[in-house]
Amino acid sequence: MGGGRPGVRWFVVVVLCVIGVLSGCTRSVSGTAVDQKEAIAGVWTGTYSCTQGETGLRLAIEPSGKIEFSFYPVNSGSHSATGKYQAEAVFIIDTLGIAAKRWIERPGRYDMVNLLVRERTATTMRGEVLSRGCTTFSVSRNR
Repeated sequence: MGGGRPGVRWFVVVVLCVIGVLSGCTRSVSGTAVDQKEAIAGVWTGTYSCTQGETGLRLAIEPSGKIEFSFYPVNSGSHSATGKYQAEAVFIIDTLGIAAKRWIERPGRYDMVNLLVRERTATTMRGEVLSRGCTTFSVSRNR
């Protein structure tokens, strides 16, 4: 699932750098972090792409911003691993990051990944998977 052991502090630094480079730090905050976390609460499912191929993704997000990040094989993927870990929703200005924290079920030598949300609506999120060998992700809110 990518290389290296990500940490929340490292992730925040990367997100700050990306925000600073791409959009400046002049945008206003729309709502508090609590409001933003409550707005994304729910179960989201979709896929992400890394060196192992397309991988199923399930994000169970609590109103507090705690997340259970689960991954699993999909038909077009080239692996059979399943796993899950705890993550945290991190808002910096109006940008959402999903920061990996600790394993719940680790398959073999897989590594956790962080996500940077580039597009977000009430029902979809898309963005980048921040890990070597990974590219993008896309999830939809379950009804």
